[in-house]
Amino acid sequence: MFEVFKRTLNCEFYILLSNHLLSELHRNIAEKDTQMLLQWLKKKIVTVEDEYFDIKGDNKSDTKHAILALKGDADFIVTRNKNHFLNFSIKTVLPEELRSRHIF
Repeated sequence: MFEVFKRTLNCEFYILLSNHLLSELHRNIAEKDTQMLLQWLKKKIVTVEDEYFDIKGDNKSDTKHAILALKGDADFIVTRNKNHFLNFSIKTVLPEELRSRHIF
């Protein structure tokens, strides 16, 4: 996953940040490390306002990520489970696919 941040620092793309994503980062990365990472990336972050979504069915968290990514005009979502995004019109890439320069 750190390939995303490295390539962002190299000005290859921006990161959409929502409160939903921030909560997920805090669950997986120590809060002080998350804050330090976001400080490094602050010029490369585009914020997307979270809204209330009445989401039904499975994979509610990933559904919310997809909705927010579409709202923020994201080109793709970096995920470990592409199957959770099959019903959305957004490209998904695995973290290891970011090593390739031809993901678009």
